[in-house]
Amino acid sequence: MSLSSLLGHLRRTGGKAGALTVVIQSHIIYLLTEKMAADNQTPLSFSIEDGWESTLTNALSSEDYAGYEATVVCCSNYYHIYQLDKPEIPQEEWPAALPFLLKDISGERVTDIVADATLLPDGKKIQAYVLKIQILRQIRDALESQHIVLSRIVPEDVVWGFVKEELPAFMLLQRGPKGSFKIAAFVEQQNRFQRTLRNIIVPVTNQAASALQMDSLALELQRSTDYLSSHLRNAALHQLFVCCDEEDQDELVKGLDERLNVKVLPLVTDATVPSGVMLSQVVRGLPEVGVNLYPEHLKPKKDTFTLKMVAVSWAVVSVLMLSGYGYCYFSLSQTEAKLAQAQKQDSALSDELKALQEKLRQHKPTPSKLLAAERFEEDIRSKETSLSSIRHYDESWQYGYSGIMKALAKLGRNDISVSSIEMDSTKLDLSGLARTPAAVPAWVRQFNQEVALAGRTFEKLDIGRNENGIITFKLSAKVEGERQ
Repeated sequence: MSLSSLLGHLRRTGGKAGALTVVIQSHIIYLLTEKMAADNQTPLSFSIEDGWESTLTNALSSEDYAGYEATVVCCSNYYHIYQLDKPEIPQEEWPAALPFLLKDISGERVTDIVADATLLPDGKKIQAYVLKIQILRQIRDALESQHIVLSRIVPEDVVWGFVKEELPAFMLLQRGPKGSFKIAAFVEQQNRFQRTLRNIIVPVTNQAASALQMDSLALELQRSTDYLSSHLRNAALHQLFVCCDEEDQDELVKGLDERLNVKVLPLVTDATVPSGVMLSQVVRGLPEVGVNLYPEHLKPKKDTFTLKMVAVSWAVVSVLMLSGYGYCYFSLSQTEAKLAQAQKQDSALSDELKALQEKLRQHKPTPSKLLAAERFEEDIRSKETSLSSIRHYDESWQYGYSGIMKALAKLGRNDISVSSIEMDSTKLDLSGLARTPAAVPAWVRQFNQEVALAGRTFEKLDIGRNENGIITFKLSAKVEGERQ
């Protein structure tokens, strides 16, 4: 591989250098780059003399366009337009299916054509644009020979629809160099009608032209406008714009305006601007999604492993390997330093352990200390026994008997007289005198009003009379949940 071819390959794989617009008309080719358009420069023009293929190759080789992405606009001489019913398939599958649907209409083999279409406003029909695949390959080969990437092929009838984006509908009379007149109607930027007027002798505005030629042109245009007014009733087609090469625009506009019942206007104020220049300028405003006669399934697959990609991959791998080696070397150095320090600490701790073990062997307790330890253990066992005995008592008794005495005092009654109280941790016995037998149960029911007496039940109640005939009672009680 030579140095020049290597540099060319690297430029091709280096990414997009810019946008390039190529307009191919019947007798002239225009080239306009993105930078030229930004600087308001006029597109480069190349007259077709020995065939458009060789002219296109010469035009592309006139400058260095390597790495550009090209949008090609073809005039109506290179493609055909058909209307057919909307196919019942997703729109993204139309480019692959249309050649099969159009083979009977176009008379071409499926493998010899490419097609794309737009959906008409009625939603029932589509307008298909058909291009011979041979023309597509010739365009692609000419671009690839100069290392230019073909991005899109657009019919001029699609581009003209965006020349007056501010208008919902308009008509256009257009004529390219050495071509015939063509009238088209656009509704919402979509081409709805096109007709080539081949029986009109051109030009119609020079000195040799007669008024009869202008009349013939006006008659054909009137027929077309009458047809449009009857078939596109919802569209306000009241303006006819004129963009005709090799004609006196002012004279043509004036003559047609006098003969037609629609308003005739020049497409641009500068009548010297050729139609190809207009097309190249309008292409920049096209939406990214639209008709494209260079379908995706015909585009070359992008090489994954290009020379630049391999070189970059090796560079990245080398950097990663060196970085990994450096990190591992640094980590190893840090680990070795920590290991040396740990070994030093281990040696010091081993020496300290030996010294402590030696002291432990030398340390023996005396008989007096052993006896003292036994006494301490005996004392601990004695205190634990005492503590266990203390825990046997209910918590209510740890507060003493004063709470019970205060509660009995609060519950004092005129018909009850307590003469004896016996209580310990397991029982509460009350005895005394009562005015009536019913007073004793009423008094017992009041025990639940006091915290110190609540929860006690009486196992036995004895009521009798003494030798003086006075009522006596004796209550024997225990605490619920008494510990055994």
